[in-house]
Order: sequence, then structure tokens, then C-alpha cells
Amino acid sequence: MFVPSYQRQEDPAVLWGAVEQWSFANVISSNPEGGAPLATWVPFLRRDGRLWMHLAAANPHAKALQTNATVLCLFDGPHAYVSPTWYADDGQVPTWNYVQVAVTGQVRASSEQEARWVLEETVREHGDDPTGPMASTTTKLLPGIRAFEVLVDHIEGRFKLSQNKSMEDRVSVAEHLADQGGVPAEVAALMRRFAS
Repeated sequence: MFVPSYQRQEDPAVLWGAVEQWSFANVISSNPEGGAPLATWVPFLRRDGRLWMHLAAANPHAKALQTNATVLCLFDGPHAYVSPTWYADDGQVPTWNYVQVAVTGQVRASSEQEARWVLEETVREHGDDPTGPMASTTTKLLPGIRAFEVLVDHIEGRFKLSQNKSMEDRVSVAEHLADQGGVPAEVAALMRRFAS
């Protein structure tokens, strides 16, 4: 991942916090059968410093990951367009502010017991009770699911939040984004936290 030094985020707590907050991410690996790389959006789960994911067994990517593949997992935070008209100086160009965290590592196929745990914890993470009526559904779904642990080698983050602009310009961009509400306002909050 290309990360200019002034946009590099190195604080592990911040990086892992981003992974946990924006946990639906893209896992990318080579294709053992040749051809284009494989990519799948999957829910990730982090427990006790370990990173887990699951996907449908019918997905060809699941078969490819059984080979202890090296993966790149891209966690995308909020992003927003930045207009050059928001800067004090003329001659600026349009750009995009965003947050992205990249995790690389090997994958390890999970046992059926671990896969059940991953499913249950993912459900619990999002506010449902996996032990209630959902338990029988989990049992039915389990044969169609493949779960994996990502054995993390490296984590890095790019927080592109107008750090290369003057304080006046950063304030202006954050105000314009905040005024839009929604996702742009989330970017504004990140700017105020990390680029002020």
C-alpha cells in the first residue's frame, strides 16, 4: 500500500480499532489455478488479538484459502470527496480523504468447532443472540461455511485526511464535510482527531 509518511498511521491501538470498527472488508489472495487474483468481501472478527473471517463454502475463494494462502485484507473506513473550492488558495485540485488499514498474513483453515464459534461470535458482535432460536439455524448453515484465522504478519494504515494542507484549509475542509452529514461528517470527525 502506498502511504506517504505524513499519512502513515502506526499506532497499533488505532489500527486495530479501525479493523474492529470497519470489520466488513475485502480479502484478496492469488488464485492457485492461475488467472486473476481472488477477492471477496467478508465479515471479520477480532478476539483476544486474533483475526478471524468466514465465507460461503461454495465460493471458489474458500477452496483457494484452504491452501494456507497469503492474504491481503483491506479495511476501508469512511471516505469523502474534497472540493478544491474549499481551500484558501487557488490552483488546488480535487481529491479524496479516506482511511484504509491493510492487514497481511497467512490463513489457517478452522476446525468445525472453531467455525461454529466464529459464526456465533460474529452474530453476537452485531447484537443478536446465537444461543436462542438462531442456534438451530447455525447448525444447519455450518456445512456451507468455511472459517479461517488470519495469522497476521503486518498491519499498516493510511489516514489521508488533508495533513499536507494548512491548518486553515484543514478547518475549512472539515467544516464543509461536517455540513454534509452522514459519511462525510465521519471523515470530518476523523480529520479533527488525527489531522488537527
